[in-house]
Amino acid sequence: MEWTPKVDVNFDRLSDIEWSGGYCEDVVYDALAYYKPYTINSNKWGIYYVIPNIEKDLTKLVSTLNNSNVDEHDIVSTVLIYPSLVTIHEICHHSLENVRKIKGMGNIYERDDEGLCEYTAFKLIEDSEITYPLLTSILAMHPPPLEVIDLHHHGDHIHVTTRFGSYTIRVPEIWMQEGLWQDLIQIPERIFYRSLADLRKLDVGKDLNIGRTLAILYRWWGRGRDKLYRPKVSNKYDVNFLRNYWLQLRGDLVPYMDHALSNKPVKESLWTRFNVDYNQVTIRANCYERQHS
Repeated sequence: MEWTPKVDVNFDRLSDIEWSGGYCEDVVYDALAYYKPYTINSNKWGIYYVIPNIEKDLTKLVSTLNNSNVDEHDIVSTVLIYPSLVTIHEICHHSLENVRKIKGMGNIYERDDEGLCEYTAFKLIEDSEITYPLLTSILAMHPPPLEVIDLHHHGDHIHVTTRFGSYTIRVPEIWMQEGLWQDLIQIPERIFYRSLADLRKLDVGKDLNIGRTLAILYRWWGRGRDKLYRPKVSNKYDVNFLRNYWLQLRGDLVPYMDHALSNKPVKESLWTRFNVDYNQVTIRANCYERQHS
């Protein structure tokens, strides 16, 4: 199984992020965030967002979109969906650790997990019209790294200063009239969920196209030609393993109730274990293709 965009977009720019990853120094490392397994890091386990890398990538993405022939609705929804893809990918690493520990397997990480996690993230966001959030747990941290420090409305655009940097986002007039931009850009000090279906109940939501948004990020991150992060489910996973993974993930995606809804080894919610890393993270040791517990 492989996820590919169902629509094409006239957007061929590439991110400057170096997409290296794997199991490094007791961490499941990805460039924009990383996961510390509870098996190895009993006190500091959880998901860590790499703020300098996200700031660099998101700043250039917003600038590139504003200077490209991209619809303004797609720009806004791309900014919103960006943290969801990053977050769900890391949650998947947690679910895979849970499954392997429950089954008594000798490892908690395989290199093919990166493709599986990326497939899962794109697929779940694509299906978000039914059940999945447009904004995810990155908003839950205290203080939230996307917290708006300053915001000014200048006619047809908004200038936003956040912990990730400053952005100028063109916003359609109808969004301004409805006041929806306040919900979408201002970041509350709690988890804020608004599904795509909820957005489309409003007139301003009818122009959102989740397919185009995912296609933009797929192209921006070069996923179609990335050997490690290509959104693909390896045939190395057997059917029973994948079934257990999907069932585990279903529970892990429920905020603050994941430890109650599944029989995972760690009796603490993953959603209380979201952290930020303000350091310029670099890999100082070789990353391994699999990790043995």
